Amino acid sequence: MNRTQKTEFIDTYTDKLSRAKLAVLADYRGLDVNTLVEFRKKLTTGPATEFSIVKNTLFKRVVEGTPFEGLGEHLTGTNAILLGYDDVVESAK
Repeated sequence: MNRTQKTEFIDTYTDKLSRAKLAVLADYRGLDVNTLVEFRKKLTTGPATEFSIVKNTLFKRVVEGTPFEGLGEHLTGTNAILLGYDDVVESAK
């Protein structure tokens, strides 16, 4: 990623996090691509949720100064973030 892409990533996810009611950090290590694709497909049929693989160093910048700042200490290894925008309970299911 070049500097412009990094800045765009930070801006995009800062906006997404400001609208999110739920943020769940997940270690996706050991899951194959097919499993991740199926999981994403199931999310599109449910409530407004989004599942993305994130770069730890950039996402640490995103969470600084937000209600989700506590996620920063857990950003090690392979991580993905699930953001829920509407019903927190349905997004968590």
